[in-house]
Amino acid sequence: MTTPDPAASEPDPAAPESSPAAPEPSPEAPEPSPAAPDRIYRSPAGIAAGVFLLILGGWLGADAIVLGEDRTPWIAIAALLCVIPLVIAFTLRPAVYANTERLRVRNPFRTIVLPWKAVAALRSGYS
Repeated sequence: MTTPDPAASEPDPAAPESSPAAPEPSPEAPEPSPAAPDRIYRSPAGIAAGVFLLILGGWLGADAIVLGEDRTPWIAIAALLCVIPLVIAFTLRPAVYANTERLRVRNPFRTIVLPWKAVAALRSGYS
């Protein structure tokens, strides 16, 4: 068990604030732009496959929803709700952004940001 630090006592709620509040940034202030715009690298085959799968899934799903009987429309809706995010995540989302300051790799599971000084080697696979 630890004892409380006497120097870190809680401020008196009845006492007026002695420190001035920090000025809030105005919403009209422009954000600083990077030194160079990002170049975006994506797989053209991945984008084409993703668009094709979304169109095919939308067509088959809409057909099952409109013309389906019994439980078929509900199963089609559930399947579309499960499949569409996966198609987007694995075909349309992956990208590599590069500028003069950093490298950003965006894949289905996470986004990795590295300054160029931390990059020892670059190897491309499945391209």
